[in-house]
Amino acid sequence: MTVRIGILAAAMALCGTAGLAGFDTLTQCSGTMRFYNEDGTHETYALRFEFEGPRYRIQATSESGEIEPTDDRGQCADYLDAGCRHAFATDSEDHYDFSLSPRGDGKYLYSETWADGFSGNALIDCAEAGAAPSN
Repeated sequence: MTVRIGILAAAMALCGTAGLAGFDTLTQCSGTMRFYNEDGTHETYALRFEFEGPRYRIQATSESGEIEPTDDRGQCADYLDAGCRHAFATDSEDHYDFSLSPRGDGKYLYSETWADGFSGNALIDCAEAGAAPSN
């Protein structure tokens, strides 16, 4: 009986987090990501996200100011399981894949991998628009 209850609880938890993948209402997130260079240096980016149903918006600003800010928008069916691909209209070869892994309490691990293999992760805080993000 205990095993069945444990399995049921795990299944309910998975269903609960899977429902968040759609972000049915406007959800805003923020965090900081470091991209490490081969020489050990890094570039730090302030990240802001908006998710609403299949629509997303990802904004990144280099804290050094040396790299132009980005504002990427698109649509994705599954942020959590399959992940998403953001392709650039100006260059069909250039893209990055991203996904979100729930960590509880409105936190997600955001993972990003570019076509050239460059990758980074960030722990981001998310909340429905108008609500304060968890800390």
